[in-house]
Amino acid sequence: LPEEITTLEALCKEDTGCEPSPNFSVGRRVSIESGPLKGLCGILVQVGKNDRIVISINTAFRSVSVDVRDTVIRALD
Repeated sequence: LPEEITTLEALCKEDTGCEPSPNFSVGRRVSIESGPLKGLCGILVQVGKNDRIVISINTAFRSVSVDVRDTVIRALD
């Protein structure tokens, strides 16, 4: 634990673009908060690379997967 704290302190002191990130877990219900899909809710089904996630949204008796940046979602649970 002390080593992890030292690492975090070093990252925050440098200009690395390091910033806190919400912890989204697969299976969590989320809402899209900005962009063209704002207001839609779904289930987080995948967390990918490059700040991308996949959300399953049920609409019109179909389920679609949408690839969005995790910075535009909010956990509902």
